[in-house]
Order: sequence, then structure tokens, then C-alpha cells
Amino acid sequence: MASAAPSTQRPAVQSQPTQSNEQNEKIDMIGTHVEKLTRYVEELKDKLTEKDDQVEQLEAQVLALGNKNDGKPTAGSNKVKMPKPINFDSTQSKLKSFLVNMDMHLNANKITSDKEKVIFVASCLTDEAVDWMQPMLDDYYNSDANEWDELTKTIFRSYKNFWIKLEESSAQQLAIKFKQIILPLHYDDDVLIGLFENILKEELQTELIKIDRPDKLGKFIKMAVKMDNKLFEIK
Repeated sequence: MASAAPSTQRPAVQSQPTQSNEQNEKIDMIGTHVEKLTRYVEELKDKLTEKDDQVEQLEAQVLALGNKNDGKPTAGSNKVKMPKPINFDSTQSKLKSFLVNMDMHLNANKITSDKEKVIFVASCLTDEAVDWMQPMLDDYYNSDANEWDELTKTIFRSYKNFWIKLEESSAQQLAIKFKQIILPLHYDDDVLIGLFENILKEELQTELIKIDRPDKLGKFIKMAVKMDNKLFEIK
């Protein structure tokens, strides 16, 4: 009887890794940035809610000051004692409450000149906001009026012009910060547009739904900033 042929056992074939270390590192990096962006969005939403509450409180204080004794100071007092003015660092969610606070101080200090209003408010700017304002202040203090830059002429022409331009600067800073966060990400523009839209105010999101949306991130950001400026101007 012939002996059975010895069985040959094939060596196990090792499965190839589905992704290289380099790919895994890229995925981890993208995940990290997505988490960072998500936290940033949530922080912005929390700040918007907080600032809306502050605005309502400030507006109530303004009404109370205006109605008290028909706006006249009480006996034995010269003027209403005001708290220290708040500062503004270009964070868009803080702008409305900042301007309400500025109106309170401008009224309390009886500042009526447009140029004096701009100078007073400029003294309360910090960080990116004061960096934006610095060239105009240099023009104002160190150059003749006929040598001023067009933006300097615009903001010192009227206080309203000033806070409109300040709003534009604030919205642009939000766009700049967003671009810095998503810089390492290589997502399609439609995904990035959705991420940027999520950090915008609900009022602005509602208005953007009503119009045709561009398919390029840069154009969408420009359109959103322009729309936000219009909404701020008509309030």
C-alpha cells in the first residue's frame, strides 16, 4: 500500500495594510482640525447667545436712564455714574453689545461731534480691531486732511460710516480666522461652504438661503460678508 504523499502547507500570506503610515497621519491631522473647527463653531454659538442677553440688558439700562426723571439728573448729582467702557477686539458676536455700550457712554459724556465719537470709540478698541484702526489714527493725527486715505476720510466723515466699516472689519476677521483653521484641510468647496455657513448668525443664514449660492468658497465668503454688512446697516 502506497504511503500518502506528505501534505504541503503553504505559508500564510500576510495581508497588506490598507493604508500607509503617511495616510494615517494625514487622516489624524484632518480629524484634529475638524474637531478644532467644531469646537470653534460651538464657542461662537455660545458667545452669540451670551452677547444677545447682554445686549438686551444694556438696551434696558439705556431706556431706564432715558426715562428716569425725564433724563434729568437727580438732586445733588451732576451726572449718571457710568461703569468703565467695554473693549472690542473685532469678535463679530461682541460688536452689537459694544456699540450699545458706546452709545451709553457717548450720551452720558455729551459727545456729539462725529470725529470726537470716532476718537472715543477708537480708544476702546483692542487686538485686531485696533490694528485695523491704527492707520486711520495715524492719518488723523499726523497728516493734513487733504492727504488722508479714502478710508480715513470715510470714517471721520460720520460716526455711522465708522461703525459700518468696523462691522465690515469684524466680519472679515471672522472669514480670515476661518480660512486659517481650514488651511490644512483639503476638502471640496461645497463642504467648506457648509462649515463656514454653520458659524454665521441664524439671521444671516436665513437670508443666504433666499439667494443663489456660489460654488466657490471665496465668492461665498465675500457674499456672506456683504450681506451681513447690509443687515447690520439697516438695524
